[in-house]
Amino acid sequence: MKVVLFCIGISLMASAFMPHKQKNINNDLARENLKGRVKTVEEKTWYVGYEKQKPVFWNRQTYDVHGNMLKYEDMNDSARTFGSRSYTYNASGYRIERSPDGGSGDRTIYIYDTIGRLSETNRYSPDGHSIQHVFMKYDMYDKLIEEQSLCGDVPNGRTEYKYEKGLLKHEYQYSDFYEGNYGLIRHYVFDTKGDIALLETYNQQQKVMHEDRYRNMVYDYRGNRTGWRVDVKRMKGGPYASVTKRVITYY
Repeated sequence: MKVVLFCIGISLMASAFMPHKQKNINNDLARENLKGRVKTVEEKTWYVGYEKQKPVFWNRQTYDVHGNMLKYEDMNDSARTFGSRSYTYNASGYRIERSPDGGSGDRTIYIYDTIGRLSETNRYSPDGHSIQHVFMKYDMYDKLIEEQSLCGDVPNGRTEYKYEKGLLKHEYQYSDFYEGNYGLIRHYVFDTKGDIALLETYNQQQKVMHEDRYRNMVYDYRGNRTGWRVDVKRMKGGPYASVTKRVITYY
């Protein structure tokens, strides 16, 4: 039971942190809607009213000259890395492995189909045991439309993606524990620059559980977003807001 629940947790986290706009681009900068020859991105987030204190979230991403992420670091409030992972690519520029720095943590292997689309990810524990397999399906336009997650050989979740005018519009998360019914629906709205402007999460009863509204956008000379505020409304718990600032360096 613990293994199954752990698989569910990492499945939901993987979906939550996937790029919002498109899901089939073989370039990390493009997936994150970052423009130019970005070298590093350092991102800090504070809750509104506590901006003078240390950030609650802090990460740093490093990219190569081809736009592929080389390293993702989680930082603590003393600007020290407490968790990082590195990415390895093949000669064609496709990501083939994500591994933890320092030797502890899970490892992920990426597999592609004959036309270069990501078709499968396999996640392993530090001792080499299989944790989770995710299989991808695409439409005739090569857009990702479904992910099927397995914990060992047991299906434990499925996510469907719906698009409108080429942009991701809805994300439906299903779980076997819901007997075929979706567990969550995410609705996305993007601004004219291609950045996310609104994210709504609905439950099975079509009620909004979470609403994230992005505003107060700030951009640099390359057109990359370097600051924003998110106003959050929740079904349970009161509203709150956060502010995020980015420092971007270029090659």
